[in-house]
Amino acid sequence: MKNLPAPLPDDLYDVLKRIAKYERRKFRDFIYLILAEGLSSYYCERQMFVDKLQTEYTKEETDQIAKNAELEKTEGWNDLSWDERKSRGYVSVEDYWQHSDISKFENQLIDLITSNSHLTDKEVES
Repeated sequence: MKNLPAPLPDDLYDVLKRIAKYERRKFRDFIYLILAEGLSSYYCERQMFVDKLQTEYTKEETDQIAKNAELEKTEGWNDLSWDERKSRGYVSVEDYWQHSDISKFENQLIDLITSNSHLTDKEVES
């Protein structure tokens, strides 16, 4: 796991820490939530196309890529219509992340927050 290098002025750090406490969240978890919401807001009306790494393909996608490669080797493949290709089992696999995939990253951030991330009354009072 890596840390984000994001220096903050002391006063902003202190305010965010107090907001987290007000929300009854651990500071780290509150930052994860802000990041997740920020991604969603930032890409609400923007486009994003980022190449996938080989390790980011699911098993299903990897299997489909192999199947597609075999299908593409068949005689007359280039003469088939899109519907004919699909009927033979061809499914396009994106080799990039796009803005519609943001929810996947949001969910990863949210998963970092455990179910006991809320502060106890005693922690809020301290």
